[in-house]
Amino acid sequence: MRWFLGVLAAAAAVAQTPAPGLLRGELLDREGEARAGLLVIRADDSKVYRCAYDARTLFERSRLLIGSATIKFGERIEAVADSADSACYLRTVHVAEAPPARRLPPRRPVTTSGSSVLDNLFPRGNLTYAGVILKLNPERLVLRTRDAREHTIFLRPDTRYLEQGTSAGFPALRVNTRVFVRAGRNFENVLEAFQVVWGDILPRP
Repeated sequence: MRWFLGVLAAAAAVAQTPAPGLLRGELLDREGEARAGLLVIRADDSKVYRCAYDARTLFERSRLLIGSATIKFGERIEAVADSADSACYLRTVHVAEAPPARRLPPRRPVTTSGSSVLDNLFPRGNLTYAGVILKLNPERLVLRTRDAREHTIFLRPDTRYLEQGTSAGFPALRVNTRVFVRAGRNFENVLEAFQVVWGDILPRP
């Protein structure tokens, strides 16, 4: 009992302002024993409170009762606190669950668009299209072929671009450019471009 009275006296001595009824923040430090002591809490408004607890204080995580010593420094807590004569006393302490880590979708490896020996010997794609680009963005192009049909072809990270027989990049491609596209369908049946060629050496369909 003397120990707990000393704890309350210490809490009253260091408190600058009365603790609010509902205190939200993170645990900075812990003083005392498992059954009685002080929790040092930095509230969301950046104020620091030293609040006493004892055997009557309920500590809870995920709806299960826990011991005060299981709370780790830096964990967020929500506490119901009483304040009398500038002393902060904790009645209940709830440890907030950490938000689940955000999982990013896997990204396909990006390779260079430069020519390779295998691409020259065994060109990828079993479909070919020739026509004029109607719409264009970094993800896809819309091609109007000679029969007036429109085809949406998605661009891959490793799509090769050739302008007049020389390796080029996507920024060199323009709307209304006449192109030859070697493409294929992926496992989702989406039409993807493996090679886009334009310029004076473009073969006529």
